[in-house]
Amino acid sequence: MAVHPEQPGATPRKGPSGSPLDSVWNFLASPISASVLLALTALLATVSGIVPQMPPTLSDALAQSRWLAETSSRWGAFGETLRSLGLFRIEDSVLWKVCLGLSLLAVLVMLEAALRRAWWCARNSLQNLSFPVAEEGTFQGDAANLLARVGQHLSERGFRTRQVESGEISQLHAVIHPWSRWLRATLHLGALLILLALLVGGTTLRTEQISLGPAESSRVNLHEGWSVRLRGLHENSGGLSDIRAALVLFDAEANIIDEAEVRMQHPMSVGTFSLHLTATGPALEIQAADAAGQPMPLQSTGGIVETDALLLKFGETEPEQYFAIPEIGDTVRVVLHPNPTADSVQFLVQIYRGTETQPRLEELLGTARSLTTDSVTYTFTPTTFVTLTATAHSMRWLLWTGFLLALVSALLAKVFPSHAILVQTAETGGEVHLQTLATDPDAAEMARQAGAASGRQP
Repeated sequence: MAVHPEQPGATPRKGPSGSPLDSVWNFLASPISASVLLALTALLATVSGIVPQMPPTLSDALAQSRWLAETSSRWGAFGETLRSLGLFRIEDSVLWKVCLGLSLLAVLVMLEAALRRAWWCARNSLQNLSFPVAEEGTFQGDAANLLARVGQHLSERGFRTRQVESGEISQLHAVIHPWSRWLRATLHLGALLILLALLVGGTTLRTEQISLGPAESSRVNLHEGWSVRLRGLHENSGGLSDIRAALVLFDAEANIIDEAEVRMQHPMSVGTFSLHLTATGPALEIQAADAAGQPMPLQSTGGIVETDALLLKFGETEPEQYFAIPEIGDTVRVVLHPNPTADSVQFLVQIYRGTETQPRLEELLGTARSLTTDSVTYTFTPTTFVTLTATAHSMRWLLWTGFLLALVSALLAKVFPSHAILVQTAETGGEVHLQTLATDPDAAEMARQAGAASGRQP
């Protein structure tokens, strides 16, 4: 039976696009296009989780170049290829932004279509539903009785049925688990939330840098009352990628919130808060004692509080540090000594008394040593400090909400699939022309079995 497009129940035909906007809309509405875009976006997101990504706190161009050079060198022959492809900073690439934007538009279009289909199925009004599976035949008998028997057998299998008369054509609308169509819409909604979280995550991300030496603690400004302590540092010969920092996170009452070993690409995460290991640097632990062996308070430059032990941290932007012993007026200058031929980091130490312009003692240190001048013994111990990047991702809840919504919806839709069948009959010359339209092969098989049970024979 030939059913014309203008008749109820006809499957709309896709004609050529009337405008470039129609072409874009049809491209985005295509499940294949959306699947390809989402797969490419997921692939880029997976690669960003495997390949180290540039820390968001590195805003200085020199620091970024240094980080890229060091990171690419650890990947050997593949390092330069990964760097040239921009895989060390995927979130800044044009490909990532284009894929994310197009995926977002595609999911929006598919969400709108899924909501319309769910509404039609909820009303058991299937005229405008897309039916990719169609079967036709010619039979003997009465059209009304044949359609009624098919509807009865589908009802016995759990279908909701409704008969509609449209001129010479009689229709049977049948749908099972219509509510499952809403699950398909929530699946697209979950994907939309994930893409939104990825899209706006970079603009809502708050970061903070924290430098810690061994057994040192620091306040976390991103979360009021929290603090972090570096319990231990394990260094291997593999560079930054092999360094493990044992961290302990405390709340305002000094209760342990979490403790973990943090490595590159393996942060400590608590809810929307995370701590990433982003860099290490040379440091120097310093203590001073008088002739009787009693500790002497030390004070760093610009510091107010005096302490019995001081930790000085060095870097390319801070190669020179000062501290003082207010009790006797000593000032000590420590400089990170640039000596690329040395096996270890070296420090130049100069000790001044009062307003003297010439140091009373000057030494180059590469290992732990004690220096004595004017009955004061200084103990210098070279060590390493770590730089942590604390991040507060306010959109992470949206990411996990979308993921759980999509996962639960997909599982329930698989367990309780929705099938829709539209059966149309018309009598011509004593024969019954019948057309069966189905949303999927399983629905078509159910309709075929219902017809066979109704006793219709060609």
